[in-house]
Amino acid sequence: MRDMRNSMDRKFDSMDNRFDSIQQELRGVMRFMIGMVITFFTTLIGLGAAILGVMAKGLHWL
Repeated sequence: MRDMRNSMDRKFDSMDNRFDSIQQELRGVMRFMIGMVITFFTTLIGLGAAILGVMAKGLHWL
């Protein structure tokens, strides 16, 4: 009976380790994706400001 219990404990420990590794992997992917979104929108804002600057100069708004 004790051997069966130890075997079950080891199986659950193995499952916990797998879930922990999956969670770590998802955390890394999520951080990467958030970084990409922030980079994309920052670049978009920068390009928009540059285009507005060129238009303002070309249309003699400045």
